[in-house]
Amino acid sequence: MPKTIPSPGRMSLSTTRAFDSPHWHDPRQTIRALTGLALVLSLAGCYVPSNGKSQAKTPATTPVLPKPGPHQVLVDSRWAYSATENRPAPEWLLERARQAAPQGDAGLDRLVQRWPDVALELLRQGVGGESDLPLRLVIAGAYDRVTAAAQPDAGWSAVVATTGAQRETYNRFRRTREQILALFKSGRFAEAAKIDPVAALPAAAPPALHTEALRLAGLAVLLNNQPDRAAALFARALETAAPGPCHIQFEIGLLTSEAQRRSGRAEASVAAWKSAVAVGANIRDPELWERALLAKPEQIAWPNAPTTAGAGEPDFTPGTAPDTAQVLIGVGKMYLARSAFQPALLALSRAETETVIVGERALARLYRAQSMIALQQAASALPMLETLLHAGDPRLVRRAQAVQGDVLCRVLDDRQHGIPLLREALAQADAGEWPGQSRLEANLGLYLILEGRDEEGLRHLHAAQARFATQAQWEDLADALKNEATALQAAGQHDAEAAVQQRADALCRKNGFPVGPLAAQTNSR
Repeated sequence: MPKTIPSPGRMSLSTTRAFDSPHWHDPRQTIRALTGLALVLSLAGCYVPSNGKSQAKTPATTPVLPKPGPHQVLVDSRWAYSATENRPAPEWLLERARQAAPQGDAGLDRLVQRWPDVALELLRQGVGGESDLPLRLVIAGAYDRVTAAAQPDAGWSAVVATTGAQRETYNRFRRTREQILALFKSGRFAEAAKIDPVAALPAAAPPALHTEALRLAGLAVLLNNQPDRAAALFARALETAAPGPCHIQFEIGLLTSEAQRRSGRAEASVAAWKSAVAVGANIRDPELWERALLAKPEQIAWPNAPTTAGAGEPDFTPGTAPDTAQVLIGVGKMYLARSAFQPALLALSRAETETVIVGERALARLYRAQSMIALQQAASALPMLETLLHAGDPRLVRRAQAVQGDVLCRVLDDRQHGIPLLREALAQADAGEWPGQSRLEANLGLYLILEGRDEEGLRHLHAAQARFATQAQWEDLADALKNEATALQAAGQHDAEAAVQQRADALCRKNGFPVGPLAAQTNSR
């Protein structure tokens, strides 16, 4: 009787588990019962190259700005008061941070770096509040670190510490802020514009809180169609934000550009836009970057592309300026990191059509294929991967080959053809390092174990685990450990299995992941 086959757990970004699949008890269907179809590669720590061929036109004497319209209005629920469908509620981040905090700064920083907008909303909502003060202090410290606050007292750590210690002093500002946001929600902008949140602040309030008060005041008058007053308030907000987090400078800079545009001051609007984009280069907020794309004057070149979608991308046109396609690829990857696959697909599809650079188009297509696989459109994605195998650039060819091999194993249950493709792609030195390589190697280890090649499979799995630990990819590491424990159980090595499962459980408790072995079942034939 052959040994029981362990089932791989979730080794890539996924939204569902398939352990309850009706096909689970048929070993031939094991791969089909894996965790969803999400083949999206790891995006934390990736970047879009900061140089690429520019297609900018020669600037005109007077800058031409985007025409006003509902899709160019940069004041909406994202800016004023509530989250969008692509952003979780602040309470979600609070709970995740509660579990991640014992793991240390690396895990928390990585969490906040991926969700700076949610962290900022959480911190803004908690001004002067009594709940979870120690945890909010930890989150504020992480936010200030990853968004590069130049001066410690100008970040949100100072706000949380000060307002937490002097709650009564800041009650007036908290009530005023809540009143303004309630008026925003009900569309009563004229009433909101009459309220002065700056006057509700104590004179000695931290700089970041002055910035927040000026932002709210500017939003109120801008929504009330008073762009001149808004531009003046946003200019003051930029002054107080200058030594603080770059994320806030990026946000206020784009608002300044919008206010100047509505006031008819094209050159001032362009200058504000360029400054905002430059300061936001290392910020992973895809919605801000989408706003920057909407507000971009047609004939103005990008001062830089968003680099924080991750390191490891090929540089197709060294020494040249970035183009819109690079920015769109960065936006797509930021959405992929958040498992927001539909907006990712839209950004990457647009990137593919925007560029004339062959390698850049192939890169956008690769990520578009991965987005489609995550959306359970693998049948449409496979032909795209096949064309990429002839892209010419080995850095892209090997990546496409690895993803194709993974799809064959995971989706089509064809390990006979998938494993050699995956193994060859990961072994080629000319491919270099790329985002998600470690996840694919972990998957390769699992497929080899499914084929009964335990020694080779565990070797790949351990190599991937080591990189997960180095890169603070705790969820990936936990899944890899659970899979190893399942493999050891199937091999009858129960002492080793218990040790590995214990390590996985400890990691899960610290990060808020499900504790316990994989809930997979197989039968023998």
